[in-house]
Amino acid sequence: MYRLILAVCLAAPAAFGLDNSVTVYNASGAAQTNLPQTHGRYFAEGEIQAACVQPFIGGEAATAWQCDKKNAWPDGSLKFAVVSYRIPSLGSGASVTVDFRPSASTSSAGSGLTKSAAAALTWSAEIEYWFNKGTADEFGGTVSAKTMLSGLAESSCGVRKWLDGPVVTEFLIEDACVGDTYDFGAQWDNANSKWVTAPSIGYKSLHPVFQVRVYSDYPSSGEYAVRVREIVENTWLTRRQNQTFSFEMRANGSVIESQDPYAMPHGTRFGFDGAANANSMPASFVDPNLPYLIYSKVIPAYETEPVTADGAVIGKGGADEEINQSGSIAAYGFDATLGTYNSEPERPQYCRATVNKCRNASACCAQWTKPLTSPGAGGEVAPIPRFYLKWLYIARNTDIPIATRLAYFNKPLIGNAQAATNAPLHFRDDGTGTAFCANLCTTGALKSLDVHGRIFSIDAYPSKSLWNNQPVPYTTVSGCASGQPCYPTTNGWSVLSANDTTHAYAPAFVPYVLTGDWYWMSEQMFWSGWSAGSNNPGDSGNIGRGGRIGYLNNSGGVFMRGQSWLLRNVAQGAAILPDGLPEKEYLHTILDNTVAVEEGYNSLTTADGAAFYDPAPECTAPCKTVPWRFGQDIIRVKNWNGSVDRVNLQNPLHFLPKSNASGTNVNGTQGSDSTKTYGVSTQWMEAYEAISLGMARDLGFSEVQSMQKMVSAPAIQVVQNPGMNPFSIQAY
Repeated sequence: MYRLILAVCLAAPAAFGLDNSVTVYNASGAAQTNLPQTHGRYFAEGEIQAACVQPFIGGEAATAWQCDKKNAWPDGSLKFAVVSYRIPSLGSGASVTVDFRPSASTSSAGSGLTKSAAAALTWSAEIEYWFNKGTADEFGGTVSAKTMLSGLAESSCGVRKWLDGPVVTEFLIEDACVGDTYDFGAQWDNANSKWVTAPSIGYKSLHPVFQVRVYSDYPSSGEYAVRVREIVENTWLTRRQNQTFSFEMRANGSVIESQDPYAMPHGTRFGFDGAANANSMPASFVDPNLPYLIYSKVIPAYETEPVTADGAVIGKGGADEEINQSGSIAAYGFDATLGTYNSEPERPQYCRATVNKCRNASACCAQWTKPLTSPGAGGEVAPIPRFYLKWLYIARNTDIPIATRLAYFNKPLIGNAQAATNAPLHFRDDGTGTAFCANLCTTGALKSLDVHGRIFSIDAYPSKSLWNNQPVPYTTVSGCASGQPCYPTTNGWSVLSANDTTHAYAPAFVPYVLTGDWYWMSEQMFWSGWSAGSNNPGDSGNIGRGGRIGYLNNSGGVFMRGQSWLLRNVAQGAAILPDGLPEKEYLHTILDNTVAVEEGYNSLTTADGAAFYDPAPECTAPCKTVPWRFGQDIIRVKNWNGSVDRVNLQNPLHFLPKSNASGTNVNGTQGSDSTKTYGVSTQWMEAYEAISLGMARDLGFSEVQSMQKMVSAPAIQVVQNPGMNPFSIQAY
């Protein structure tokens, strides 16, 4: 068990100082020169009061470097950037420390390649696909990254740069503008049991995306290395259907992935990467310096040298370890492959093989439990997933061989992140003519942006929800019926049904913070969007989100932990998505509205520290448009069905859990005096809530402190009570 050191109430110890360095390891098995590195770096608030940072390699200023700034703190200091630099030389198995110092410049030599210059280089990447492959009815096509790069305009929904500098230029290539020119798909002909050519865009459910990363002057001056990730998404809201197709993903003429066939569920995506020209990148990894991550508050205040139950230090062997000093790796199914499919090694992106190392051993996708409703504790149900945390310990342990540490990064960390793309909760809006966040965005220029190509928005669809027991925004394509190959299935995941939020995961945040990779940023956007849109949309009872208010309620007024994980996922997205994106502002407003509703529910005013006290006397009761009043008039007063709940109304102890469908607390009185006790709340759920609020505060959202005080007060009173039994406090 990993212990959090008062993460709710305390910042990381100042004794850590401001050593923001990372350590880069050469894992290629050969000496390297001019070695490029690209990774994310999160900085403590107020530390970098400059335009960006310059890397210093072994104490010497880097001569070739760039800093792609993504986020700033409210005081203007640098919060998160993707940093790139070239290490002059690094011996086989050697390492070097790189620290980051304030810089008025953002690079050593200006911008990177233009779109036309990148298209003129020699490289290739394409996706070839077939329906009904090997039959007389076979048809298909090819999507080329270079064709798309050359043919599409630079825009926020077309070709755009993610990295731009003298070391590396990365282009994001897709057509997510209205028309979606390069999308492909097919319609199921049930009468003849075959796929037929899509009769309209409404059946082109598959959306290709390419990430093309060009490293300049590597391996030597005037040369370049091109890496590509080829992505297929089945995420459009109104083109909802499963698609069974065969494909080859090729880079530089070599197949980097193929499946024949692959049944792709709606709401999922996958991506594979490889070298797109003759110059491949040597293997390396970065120890991100866990003590500094804790100091910066991007990671909760875990112990930096935690001890397991058998007395072993995490990452240094022990009975419950997935790794040991001999170099073997038995990482919950990643020791070899996830299994086989059509005699080929299984990939975590697909998760068709069963790996019995999760909470529900019969329904795993890598280390994730696919039915989120499955009870019990597990490594994925945590402030950050346990297997991600272990990487942070393992990365800095020089007793473990370099190759083994690299394998842990690639398999349990990145492999699990890839597996999470298989969860059918990835949705993009393919509608048009509706604003994405006209009400929930505060910046004028963002208010009028169209929904097309963006995540599901409760602002655009206030009466709809991703929860399939409610009016939903997605529609299955015409003519596709249950039992047919086109009919959407959840593939064993239960991410669209009631109470799923009680075990909601956070699969993308840590991978994005560590790598700075756009793919994991976009994955964070999907998971945050699902968290914001998965609640009951109602506004008449205490299980509703209040339409576009977006109140992150505690799983239908039942489980406090559900609200905890929603808060975490929404706060992480609001904190780490790049500044200027409407999705970031949208999520931030939903977080703030949730705090306002809780303040109204508890009748907190400005005198009590409420950040959003707004009695709005002009709003007729019951007020459903002002968040504080919604909490006061609906959440505080109403049962799930809209009837008056006098117990919730009184709530003098400011407990956050509401009543359930029967009008009683879900946990009952559990042995307490029922004449005096309405119900009980589990302290471990309250701890989850307190930790999530502490994480939100540390990520820069000080407005959550009114909720934090309410949740923390009972725990503090328990600890101060002379009769407190520490064994009872951890009871499930």
